Amino acid sequence: MPTLFRTGIRAPEQSLPSTPASGFRLLYAKSTGWYDLDSAGVERLVTYSLVVIPFSISGALSTRVGPHRIYLEASYTVDSIRASVGTAPTGASLICDVNKNATTIYTTQSARPTITAGTNTATANSPAVTSFSSGDYLSVDIDQIGSTVAGSDLTVAIWLRKV
Repeated sequence: MPTLFRTGIRAPEQSLPSTPASGFRLLYAKSTGWYDLDSAGVERLVTYSLVVIPFSISGALSTRVGPHRIYLEASYTVDSIRASVGTAPTGASLICDVNKNATTIYTTQSARPTITAGTNTATANSPAVTSFSSGDYLSVDIDQIGSTVAGSDLTVAIWLRKV
């Protein structure tokens, strides 16, 4: 079990863990530092600062403009984005949008995080806007919900690399 400190996390060393499922990543500790393991089984020493910004909405979903803003305190680039729900949408896909200063980062709208009806998760790692500066803010919209079952308990995790 990791131990939390004011200045970071202390974790016991681990041997190479199992390869994560497609689209997922795993962060773990070894004696030589922190490592990132992707779903292709590629292990990389983390030589950069990686930040995860989670947006979460509990309960049944409805379309909405992002009610929450998270302001950035440094410059970052997008590493990956994943949307997940506890209850899958049915009848239609659930579509989210990630915004920088209230403007979409997906100029190609079909690239937005889209959870296909009957599934629980999706990645959307090809935004047109990938750079963020100190003072920019992020927000998440729900642009479309399932038509039979809306879907519920949404989390959108935005992984950023510090520049």
